[in-house]
Amino acid sequence: MAVFAAILSLMVLIYVYVGYPVICAGLAFLRRRWVVTAPITPSLSVMIAARNEVGCIEATVLNKLEQDYPDDLLEVIVVSDASDDGTDDVVRRWRSVTPAASA
Repeated sequence: MAVFAAILSLMVLIYVYVGYPVICAGLAFLRRRWVVTAPITPSLSVMIAARNEVGCIEATVLNKLEQDYPDDLLEVIVVSDASDDGTDDVVRRWRSVTPAASA
C-alpha cells in the first residue's frame, strides 16, 4: 500500500511540474490566436476640479492643452465648485480661444 501511495504521489508530482505545462504549451501552439493591431488613438477627456483657483487655473488649463495629443481628440473640462474669485471668467476666456476647453 505504501508503494502504491509513493508511486501515485510521484505521478502527481510529475504531472504538476511536467505534464500540465506540456499540455498547456501544446494547446497554445495548436490554438493560436492572431491579434490584429491597428494604430488607435482614443479620444481623451481631462476633468479639472477647481474652486477659487484663479491664480493657477490658467496655467493648469494651458498645460493640459499643450499636451502632445491631437487637438480634435482632446477635451479639457473644468468643473468649478461655486468659485467666487474669477476662476469661471478665466476658464470662459480659454473656452473662447480653443474649443477643446469647456466649462
